[in-house]
Amino acid sequence: MQTFTVGFDAPAGSKADQKFNVDVRYAALVAERFHTHHHTITIRQDEHLSALLPHLVYAMDEPISMPTIIQTVYVAALARRSGVPVMLGGDAGDELFLG
Repeated sequence: MQTFTVGFDAPAGSKADQKFNVDVRYAALVAERFHTHHHTITIRQDEHLSALLPHLVYAMDEPISMPTIIQTVYVAALARRSGVPVMLGGDAGDELFLG
């Protein structure tokens, strides 16, 4: 089984790292526990995300709010490059399990 997660380029231990990369560490632990082939993609601070805007609008298909669209597009592209044709996402898992 292949698993994927997205992280952000932030100095280890910084406030940004503690705020935005907690899932990366937990995903690695879960992947190790269940022996998955785990992939992590890191979104760098110097990436020109504005160039993605036309693709993001196209991918959303309708005007809705999706705060995680950038991460979703990045991880979907990584999955595609890894030969994965279909993925199950975990967006909203925090809400489902209270946090």
